[in-house]
Amino acid sequence: MPRSSRKLALSRAGNVTGRPAQPSGKLTDDPICPDYRHLASCPLGADAAAAPAANAPFNTQLFNLLENKKNIVDGKHYYRKDFAQAFDALLASSKLSRVDENKVSLKKRLLSGPAGEPDAVTEAGKQYLYYRACQAHMCDETNLGLVYEPASGKMAASLRLNGQQEYLGTPTPAERALLERMQAQR
Repeated sequence: MPRSSRKLALSRAGNVTGRPAQPSGKLTDDPICPDYRHLASCPLGADAAAAPAANAPFNTQLFNLLENKKNIVDGKHYYRKDFAQAFDALLASSKLSRVDENKVSLKKRLLSGPAGEPDAVTEAGKQYLYYRACQAHMCDETNLGLVYEPASGKMAASLRLNGQQEYLGTPTPAERALLERMQAQR
């Protein structure tokens, strides 16, 4: 079957990503829901499918938005100066990082681990992007859950460092609930 016909047949079958389904029922290379045949049945699928076009510049890995260089895979430049400055200010507000004795910066450690694209979620009628970041080989000890609202540019985060947790950026009760729910899904 030609590729375009296969995409159309799959989209009619409910696979909105247009990727061929594996015999096991998994989609290939689906970073958000690799264990679901149809994006609509993914716990985050409805929100991800409804994400506005305003989110598009932010639908990339966290490190791409923070590093002022081209992506080595597709050659695109995703860096957002306003986003990077807000992220740096958020980390600078951490009380836990001030008492941390590790000589490597918290930002560098958080960006050293695996990172996928953000999850688009809705909470209290607002659209957010949820990013995960963690230190390589220490994701259980040093990790960050970040909610970003593209419409306002507001960020809030939950930082876990050396077994202690701290909220950054003054999250609202709805944002705090969202951070807790998304981190529980890790």
